[in-house]
Amino acid sequence: MALAHPSESIQLFEQQAAEFAAFAPRSWTWRLVERPAFDFHLKDAYATAGRVLDLGCGSGRITELLARRSVLPRQITGVDGSERLLGIARREQPDVAFVRQDIRCLDLPARDFSLVTAHMVFQALPDYELQATLRGAYEHMAPGGILFFITTHPLRQIEGDASLYLKRRRIPITTPWDMSNVNFVRPVSDYVNYTASAGFRIDYVDELGVSEAVRAECPARYARHAQFGAIRIAIKACKQ
Repeated sequence: MALAHPSESIQLFEQQAAEFAAFAPRSWTWRLVERPAFDFHLKDAYATAGRVLDLGCGSGRITELLARRSVLPRQITGVDGSERLLGIARREQPDVAFVRQDIRCLDLPARDFSLVTAHMVFQALPDYELQATLRGAYEHMAPGGILFFITTHPLRQIEGDASLYLKRRRIPITTPWDMSNVNFVRPVSDYVNYTASAGFRIDYVDELGVSEAVRAECPARYARHAQFGAIRIAIKACKQ
């Protein structure tokens, strides 16, 4: 059953669908930070995955990656609340099952997903919605299934003011595609604890910074983001 109102982020992404879809595949953090983390942490899971679920799939960036990494498209399900983003994804990847549904109250027929992913989604959810999303993911997974997600590191959100690290709050942001959106700031421990509270065993927590590849491609961008230390969190967990 859906929540009473669509999330604020869903409404904003519905308005920004075309701009986001144009930006997503060329994002430098995707190419040089996030995609390498997917490949590093999931290199074994790609080849052995059964059903795969991508939460907040948007225009299909992760589902395309999965298909390129040997996961059969017919085994992939992408879920998002934005019909405009799903329309773009369906045109580009017709063999993937794209479902319009609220990830905060997931209700799919399949409950045997062996891999569940979420990429740059969880920072857009307030605490109780994030916890509900993680519980829903757990309920839809097969025993031994893997959850892997990447989200914004709070060090990137506090802009160098360490006193804000433990201050949980909603902040307005300007996206890399130059539009307005919202994020929810929380410490790394919240992501770990919420994942564990949903029933998962935490296997790996990775704090991702910018690499030397970024310095080579764009020295100014490297200098700007290297100052934060870590800009992304990656968590790999298992359904026990």
